[in-house]
Amino acid sequence: MSKTSQALARCWSVTAVIVILGLVLLGFLRSELGHGFASILCLALLTHSWLIQRSYTRTSQRLVFLTLVLCLPALASFWLGLNVIRFYSYDPEPGPDVYTVVILLQNIIEWCTAAVGVAVLLWAIVELARWLAKRVSA
Repeated sequence: MSKTSQALARCWSVTAVIVILGLVLLGFLRSELGHGFASILCLALLTHSWLIQRSYTRTSQRLVFLTLVLCLPALASFWLGLNVIRFYSYDPEPGPDVYTVVILLQNIIEWCTAAVGVAVLLWAIVELARWLAKRVSA
């Protein structure tokens, strides 16, 4: 298997997720049903990507980093799916209902996404520093 086809096999599902989420962000998918379908499709593609990438990782440390990186678009997809539920569960009557729970869950996801994003950024900086140190010392 050539390196190009191997890279394509490893990355096509993540690329598809980025394109789908980009279409949502740019406003090309305007319907809530389209958002729901995009959310489910992205979660399935990210699961596929993790399973494929898992076989290519050599250490458990890299697998944890890869999992954290893939958690970012997964959390965005999950938030998008919850937003569809939020849209369809809106009820102007106050009280404890699905709408309130979804808002709470979306807030939790936002905080988790920020925490995972900071962890991934710091981890990537450390990995880059290690790589640079090896290159400079060699």
